Amino acid sequence: MSDNIYQHIGQHMKMRRIAGKNNSGRLITQSELAQACNVTFQQIQKYEKGNNKIPIDKLLKVAKYLNTPVLDFIPAAEYTAVEQYTQEQLNESQQ
Repeated sequence: MSDNIYQHIGQHMKMRRIAGKNNSGRLITQSELAQACNVTFQQIQKYEKGNNKIPIDKLLKVAKYLNTPVLDFIPAAEYTAVEQYTQEQLNESQQ
């Protein structure tokens, strides 16, 4: 898994944020998302640019706030790998 995944996640995070609406019907700002995730708006900027790796707990908060399934942030190729790994683990546990 390369650092490009974090750029992909950041781009999708920004797209979802811009496409979303807050409770007042306005666009969701980086500051609003940051507050929901308990980070600074500068940190949200870094996540969106792919400069910083977003921890899974923060990604889960982002997904929840943006009302988006967390797997929507994961590239299809990586999602397939996760699916395959999960299936292998299930198969092993059933043996």
